[in-house]
Amino acid sequence: MVDKGNVLLKFEINTVPVRRSLENFLLIFILAGIISINVITRLVNMTRYWLRFLEGLAAEKIAIR
Repeated sequence: MVDKGNVLLKFEINTVPVRRSLENFLLIFILAGIISINVITRLVNMTRYWLRFLEGLAAEKIAIR
């Protein structure tokens, strides 16, 4: 006896439109991951820059005193 639901699912995945949409979804997912990693690294670099800037200000104030 053949499970019709399983056969239908396999057939739908192997048809072109469903496969394309799955591939597009994966591509978008991967691209979103890369973009988010890029944004996180930029935020980290900016916070490092601001911390150095604030340290410089604090050092200048201490030196003035």
